[in-house]
Amino acid sequence: MKLGIVILTYDLLVMLKVLLQNIFDYTTGDYQVYVVENGQKEETIEWLKTQNVKTILNDVNRGTAASWNAGMREAVKDGCTHFAILSDDTELPPHWWDVCKNEFEQGSHLVSVDAGLSNIIFSGWFLVVDLEVLYKVGYWDEQFFFYFEDLDYSQRIERSGLKYSMVPLKIIHHDSATIVGNFKKNNPDFFTKVYRDSKRKFKTKYPELRFRM
Repeated sequence: MKLGIVILTYDLLVMLKVLLQNIFDYTTGDYQVYVVENGQKEETIEWLKTQNVKTILNDVNRGTAASWNAGMREAVKDGCTHFAILSDDTELPPHWWDVCKNEFEQGSHLVSVDAGLSNIIFSGWFLVVDLEVLYKVGYWDEQFFFYFEDLDYSQRIERSGLKYSMVPLKIIHHDSATIVGNFKKNNPDFFTKVYRDSKRKFKTKYPELRFRM
């Protein structure tokens, strides 16, 4: 197995440093880290140059789904067989990849932690998929700029019939520090517009679903 770890970051360098250190300390085997930088903050870019990671620097903020896709496509080119999707506001525990790898060896195609939400298998801040998911389900739907891209992918995974596993890993998630902290707080009109637009697109794509969000 070769693991591609895809991290989307937007102006959250302090947390990104913690996450990368977790990865370097707690990840075993053959892996490569891909950081997709959407904020174009010079401090973040200069720091990333000092790290053992591959970077994708977007000229404009391309949103969550498109950025994750960009990282995954690079990982596919590098021969990765498994893909960890992480947000920059998460922290990983020791042996996290060993636990996930065991599930893949038992036949799972997606490994995550319980999202605690209805109509969704996982939340986009932590999941690991294999190549079979890309073959059968495809990449993230880029019509969702942020929010609802994970609900959409969850629906597609569940309907694919592929086996998935939830593991009791203690992944720390800092409550959407990227989206809520940067967009909802600093640009509330933009946040509201994008959220409502994504919600409308999701309801159009899945009119049979009832959900609260």
